[in-house]
Amino acid sequence: MLLVSAATSPAKQADVRVVDEILSYFETERRFKAPGMIGVISKIDGLSPVMEWSPPYDWRTPNRPKEKSIGAAVDYLSDVFGSKLSSIVPVCTDWERHRVYGVEEWLVPVIMLHLGEARGCSLVRTLHRQHDQQKIKKVFGQFVEAGKNIRTVLNALLDPSLQAPVASQPPQSSSTNQPTQPNQGLQSGHPSSGSQSQSGNVGSET
Repeated sequence: MLLVSAATSPAKQADVRVVDEILSYFETERRFKAPGMIGVISKIDGLSPVMEWSPPYDWRTPNRPKEKSIGAAVDYLSDVFGSKLSSIVPVCTDWERHRVYGVEEWLVPVIMLHLGEARGCSLVRTLHRQHDQQKIKKVFGQFVEAGKNIRTVLNALLDPSLQAPVASQPPQSSSTNQPTQPNQGLQSGHPSSGSQSQSGNVGSET
């Protein structure tokens, strides 16, 4: 994370407030690791002497006035933020006037040093995000399963075949349902042949 602060502006209260809010967030969310913060001092070409611009500048062991001003700006930012910033580098990015210095010389090397840690933090965040998604899917699946069980119970309660049977009347005999036809021979007054043979047999036996 880059905190860009103008070298020509001594007011740093707003920057300090932003950094404190960021660190407070990561203290609350302990599953995330706070990224390293790099302080970037911009507009170093506006430091005293303003009319001088002849890089390179060795601000770590300054000899020229401009180098001393750049070194003083770095020390001031370090005093304001203390250990909250892991590194501080001065840069100039005035593209219109072709004053670009400190980006390739100091900023890019410092960023490269923090890439390993940044990639580790990114991996941890990705794992936490996937874990949260799995938790959500699991809870949603439980809700779906519970809904299926409730639906099964309701269907069972509403199914007519599973309701209590209604008491039915005892079945009637076939004789009441179908009236017996009288013997056609008796209806006509003449005994049937079967009756004659049966009476003849009885007479002979007697």
